[in-house]
Amino acid sequence: MESPECDKNPQKKINRSSCSEVNPLPPGCSTLKPNGELWDSVYMLRSGSKFRGEQTGRSQKCPVEVVIDHVDYENCTLCGRLTICNLNPDRKSETTTFFVGEIICEKNPFLTRKWDADYETDLTHWSKFSNHFKVYENSFNDDVFDYDSLKFSDAVFMRWKELFIIPKAKADASSHSECSFSGFYYICMEKFSGAIEGYYYQKSPQDNGFQSLSLAFQTDEFYGFFQLR
Repeated sequence: MESPECDKNPQKKINRSSCSEVNPLPPGCSTLKPNGELWDSVYMLRSGSKFRGEQTGRSQKCPVEVVIDHVDYENCTLCGRLTICNLNPDRKSETTTFFVGEIICEKNPFLTRKWDADYETDLTHWSKFSNHFKVYENSFNDDVFDYDSLKFSDAVFMRWKELFIIPKAKADASSHSECSFSGFYYICMEKFSGAIEGYYYQKSPQDNGFQSLSLAFQTDEFYGFFQLR
């Protein structure tokens, strides 16, 4: 989510109809379980997983919590909720957004080809995960890129796209005006620790720099399914 310091002209809230931006959209509740070599060691990426950490901008840090509501292992997509606190440093607030995600594989390649991201954008942001992406940076754009090789990587690469705010009964409506969903996160999750690193991209006429996301897997906390109706 773009913080106010980097978004002087925030967009209006996106409604649920924009969920079609990610295809295929994960279904609501499911009992699908991991299968195949790609998922053998990805214990942390499943329905109910919870992560906590912070989003860091140029001069601001905001507490963040992410809950994974559903993972579609067949289509390599997911959805969940991202809660960020105190977007405006002058007052306390809590905003929860619904997001959809793509897990990088042959169905969802490294090249984004949407959301105003081009090859240079992808290269710049994926390369931020130097420990895990370096082996792919000279070949990820190849038509014959071997996506089976990701089975042997120590990390899972993803894109997360926030779509709309989940309303609360006593929410501070003014905090919603500080949210913009025109961008998305490039995500890298370590398979064995569940640590998540992310970088937000939003096409903008001004140089906003990077906003980073750093999350840790919560080993003792799993949540039930959540379904929007």
